[in-house]
Amino acid sequence: MNSKVCSIIAIICGAIGVVFAWWGYFAFVALVCSIVGIVFGAMGIKKAKAENAPKGLAVAGLVCGIVGAALSFILACCVICVACTGSALVNSAADGSLSSALNDLSSAFSSLS
Repeated sequence: MNSKVCSIIAIICGAIGVVFAWWGYFAFVALVCSIVGIVFGAMGIKKAKAENAPKGLAVAGLVCGIVGAALSFILACCVICVACTGSALVNSAADGSLSSALNDLSSAFSSLS
């Protein structure tokens, strides 16, 4: 596998990672694609140096992989937080303490403004 193939795989996986990072539960798929993009981007840069070939596409793939990994990690954490909050709300509704929690939240927001 030469540097061009590694670079193309890196840019495709990095771009998929950046795009899928914004789609909620696909953030986990985006994280995997971004890591693959980072690995192939690094391999493409290394092989381009050995072949004395241009490495711009490999660098772009590496950057897209890093951005995609960062975005997907942050947004995956947000998905986990939303799921935990939803679970807590369901448990509060089952206990009957949801209305008091909503009143506390409403008073906290009104004190901010």
